[in-house]
Amino acid sequence: MRTVLWALVAAVLAVPTLAAKEVACQANARQTLERGYALLHSFEYEWARLEFAAAITADPECALAHMGEALTYNRTLREPSGEQENISARASLSKARTALTASPRDREFVEAVALLFQDGRSTSRTTRNRQYQEALAALHADHPDDTEIAAFYGLSTLGLTAGRITPNLEHKEAVAELLWPYFEAGPDHPGVIHYLVYALDSTPETAQRGLPVARRYASLQPDVPHAQHMPAHLYVRLGMWKKAMEATEAADQASLALLRRLQWPPHKRHMDNARWKMYAYLQLGRHEEARKFLREIKEIAETTKNTDAIGAYVSMHYRYLLDGHRWHEAAASRPLFFWYQEVGDLAHAQAIGAAFLGDRGRARQALAVLQRNQKPTVPRLQAEAALAMLDGDAKRVRSFMEMALRMEDGQLARTSMPQPAIPGHELFGEMLLQMGEPQQAHEEFAISQRHRLHRPASILGLARSAALLDDQEGARARAAEFLEWWSDADDDLPELDDARKLMASGAR
Repeated sequence: MRTVLWALVAAVLAVPTLAAKEVACQANARQTLERGYALLHSFEYEWARLEFAAAITADPECALAHMGEALTYNRTLREPSGEQENISARASLSKARTALTASPRDREFVEAVALLFQDGRSTSRTTRNRQYQEALAALHADHPDDTEIAAFYGLSTLGLTAGRITPNLEHKEAVAELLWPYFEAGPDHPGVIHYLVYALDSTPETAQRGLPVARRYASLQPDVPHAQHMPAHLYVRLGMWKKAMEATEAADQASLALLRRLQWPPHKRHMDNARWKMYAYLQLGRHEEARKFLREIKEIAETTKNTDAIGAYVSMHYRYLLDGHRWHEAAASRPLFFWYQEVGDLAHAQAIGAAFLGDRGRARQALAVLQRNQKPTVPRLQAEAALAMLDGDAKRVRSFMEMALRMEDGQLARTSMPQPAIPGHELFGEMLLQMGEPQQAHEEFAISQRHRLHRPASILGLARSAALLDDQEGARARAAEFLEWWSDADDDLPELDDARKLMASGAR
């Protein structure tokens, strides 16, 4: 196993992450130590743990190896660590504290990391993350030339909003300002580059600036799934769908290769990337491939009962139904795993699908499920609007959708994540077209395009609404744009027929 691992990580780093003069560990531990930190910075936590274990075997007194092992239990931008993981991390930190190689800088670093693994019963994750970030700010002030500390400080600042859908843009701007000089000065550091991509994925303007950073990151770590995935954050923000497809496919292939080489079970596939890959398939009209991919993930979820795999399947299925406009499948959908999230997601999909099919009975049943939550949510308000659309009540449609849009715009407008399953302004535009109101529909599709560049469904909505407004030139231009994006789409999709008809009518 170790021979396989060494062969696999040979290309992980072109340059070391840790300044050699700072590393007091024995020479035979340094290479695996470097690889461990490179993988840690790429959120490959279990893989990194293997490297730190190898470094500890080579040099049991290597403080940085024990600290790195502890940090593999802290998934800053993902789910929090469990209590057993906290216990393991504290054991590693205890060894780091007493290690003979620990320098004063290392000891300060260890004490900062220890703040992350305090007893969760007495301190919240938010408090621990804040205390850790403040400790690293002080450490960075004392060691401004230490790239490793700067990278972890940047990540800790991003982590101040861990668990929230919409990140704090001020934090992201601060991280970009902090790390950009290190990126420009070089040498390449995977943590600096990785966290810069996160910091720059909030708007089309920042994403454009971040493209060379993301591409450099992917080229540095060709075998690391997350490094291959990260450019997709910027491609999605910029509506570069073919590039997003390439990035997510590269990440998926790297993930499958890793499973084979380390003989890991199928649920350890990069499930977060799977969600983004589904998004890319749908934006390109490749629904049959999306369906096959969904079945793959479903089989893993059913076989392993792993929560990551189930969560990925649930969100991917929801997107497939709504973003793919699979109204008949959405109207007939039923939960498979009966997760709370799945029940709510499919009720929403069923309500929207049934409403567009004119099936009032099913739409009402689905709305009743969503109404179990007394608080108004975006899915519930959209389902209410869909019922009002069936009733021909334009006033109530507007009222419900405007409330939903205020919530959605505040939460999601600037996140790069492929959420929601169907953008609210785009859905509102579809409803308005259904009610014979092309002018406002056109405005809603245009707003959707500003939030999410080049979404084909919004582009086609603009073409349809333009045609109804007798703007044949505009309809033809938008239909042509849509067909360009869907040049490799499945031939049997009705959207292609609609776009071709718009092209033909606009040519008269």
